[in-house]
Amino acid sequence: MYGREVKKPGWWKPQRRREYKPQLHRAPSMRRAQVEKLLLAGYRLKESAALLGLTEGAVKKYARDLYARHGVKSLVAFREKNGVKVETEKLFQNVRMSTSARGRQECLPH
Repeated sequence: MYGREVKKPGWWKPQRRREYKPQLHRAPSMRRAQVEKLLLAGYRLKESAALLGLTEGAVKKYARDLYARHGVKSLVAFREKNGVKVETEKLFQNVRMSTSARGRQECLPH
């Protein structure tokens, strides 16, 4: 049997090795600011990921954190709350796809 298949005893409780302490004066994430700037500029998640050299999943995680921070649940609501109106035609005008030397697709601004 594997560990996940074995039922845990009722008395067992998970414990942290170290007590949780928030890092109060830690510098804010630079990537989060970059993702926020691109999303508010009208880029889609996939285009933002390609521009930053990240996976789409990483950008989705940053986006979810931004939505929670701003109290919204979607990209459209995030943009509306920040006073940004993006038309679908604009989304595709300022980005062109290219293939890098490694064979990965990248979005490049015109």
